[in-house]
Parts: sequence; C-alpha cells; structure tokens
Amino acid sequence: MKVEIRGYNPDYPDGKLFGTWTLNDQGRAVCNDSNYQYRFEKVGAVGDQGHIYYPKDGEPFLRNLPDQYANSSFFWAEIIE
Repeated sequence: MKVEIRGYNPDYPDGKLFGTWTLNDQGRAVCNDSNYQYRFEKVGAVGDQGHIYYPKDGEPFLRNLPDQYANSSFFWAEIIE
C-alpha cells in the first residue's frame, strides 16, 4: 500500500509531491520525509469514530491518512496502491 502527500503548486498540475508513505517489512507505515514521520508518530491520524491510528498500526493508519487532509485547500493525501 502507498499513500502520497501532495500540495498545490501552479508549476505542478497534479500537485507537488511532499511525501510518500508505504508499509515496511514489519507492516509499519513509514514515510520518506522524516518531518511527516515525526509528526504522525506524535499526533496520529484520527479515523473511524474518533479512533487515533499511528504509523505502528500500519494499513489502518494509511487508510485513514487522506481524511487528515480533507479540509485543507492546499494539501491532500491519495491512496495510490
């Protein structure tokens, strides 16, 4: 599974790629950007019925990550695979 974090930029029609989340061999979510990794290790991602998922939760965390950006005008997260 892979989730991309993108942001609005007029030079990039599909948005500028800011980070990519994937699952490692242990099933933990990891990001290629250490700032995103650090942030979500601390605050998590709010999911169904207020449950907070953390990168250690793996796929449930990634599935709920797009909802974290749902109200943003400039950033979004998309499940790619």
